[in-house]
Amino acid sequence: MIQGIASQYLENPETIPSWVESVYPGLAIKFQKMGKETFADFLSQLKWRWLAMAALGAYMFSAQQGPYQPDTKRAGMLIGLLTLIPLLYLPDFYNELSLRSEWRLFYQPIHFWGLILPSLPARWMVILLISINVVCSTLILWALFKGQLNLNWLKALPIPISWMVLLAAFFGFSKIDHTYATMYLGTCLLPILIYSYGQPERFAFVVRILQACIWGSYFFAALEKVFLSGANWINPIHFQQLAYLHPTEINQWIISYPGLGSMILVGGILFQLLTILQWRFAFWGNINLVGAVLFHLGNWLIFNIGGWQTPWLPMVLFLWPGWLRPFRK
Repeated sequence: MIQGIASQYLENPETIPSWVESVYPGLAIKFQKMGKETFADFLSQLKWRWLAMAALGAYMFSAQQGPYQPDTKRAGMLIGLLTLIPLLYLPDFYNELSLRSEWRLFYQPIHFWGLILPSLPARWMVILLISINVVCSTLILWALFKGQLNLNWLKALPIPISWMVLLAAFFGFSKIDHTYATMYLGTCLLPILIYSYGQPERFAFVVRILQACIWGSYFFAALEKVFLSGANWINPIHFQQLAYLHPTEINQWIISYPGLGSMILVGGILFQLLTILQWRFAFWGNINLVGAVLFHLGNWLIFNIGGWQTPWLPMVLFLWPGWLRPFRK
């Protein structure tokens, strides 16, 4: 049955319902890339993916921590950083969207957002959305600077909305780019953080959810490696293939020592799998923070993927468990 479904979609990818594409954009392309047998295996794994989700939910429900009592000063610092960091990356985001405007003929709006963005937005609209973002961010940062405790969460609401529209345009080329994904999740939680500002227990819970969004990105990336590659992920030949796709002087030296390439792959996937421990053990956030920095810098130095300026590096600052503790007197 699964093989039949795979064959049907591979032979007639246009028969995929629009709602499927809205849930998983670019799925038809994935069908074509995988081939029938690999895609059939992918479908057979769906039950295990749902089981992994259920297990994670049970783990997070049963492993509660607290109570935390972060003070308002540290809470203000966290809100300020979460407001400032996305703001600093808006120029780069604008350049990316300007580049994609040259590919307008290849734009395919995400199904749901096609009702709002039927085509790639004009440059004036992009500038307007970014301007709204800048104004709202400036108001929040100014209020924090002046020490005003009565922050209005409504001032933060246009920030995730504008980012959502910009990302919908960014993702409209049949490929999901996760560059700004966690940063966007942070902007979504920003109004909630501001709303709970001054309420330590509620604020601490939202911070933990923010951290879970970040370490969860690494954890599910590792699960995807396990599901799709299995033990082949740590095979020395796999590292050689990665080095062939992303040639650098460093990885050419590494492949001369096959065991070294496997050790690097093992280290990377172990870091991602163990990030889940932060939900139960707050101190593990220090390990996750350092591990994430090494992970991204390693990808840059070994495979020339990303760079020191990747948005993921500043976002992992929020993994620091100190956000959930008050300042020492």
